[in-house]
Amino acid sequence: MGKTAGMVLGIVLLIVGIAIVIFGLTNVLGASQNIQNIQGSFMNASLGIMLIFFGAILIIAGGAIIYLTNIGKIFSYVAKETAPGVEVASHALGKGLASGVKKGWKGK
Repeated sequence: MGKTAGMVLGIVLLIVGIAIVIFGLTNVLGASQNIQNIQGSFMNASLGIMLIFFGAILIIAGGAIIYLTNIGKIFSYVAKETAPGVEVASHALGKGLASGVKKGWKGK
């Protein structure tokens, strides 16, 4: 699967998941308003909860696919942004260790 296909699939899964969650929420909330027919409202609430769960799984899957298609860009950006800080910290650590070792050897 290519990057564009992964992005399209991820976006489609996100949109479908959001639509299913909204439909599930309307079923759950509609069931609480129609309390006269207890069996029907229970079935609507059960269906709504299952749809919310299924929609949440689709949303997570879509987000994961979008993340995985862009992981290379994310890691290269993080590497470029953190490299100067890591370099400065490693030089400071090296100087500190060197001076500590020199002082330690002189003390013996």
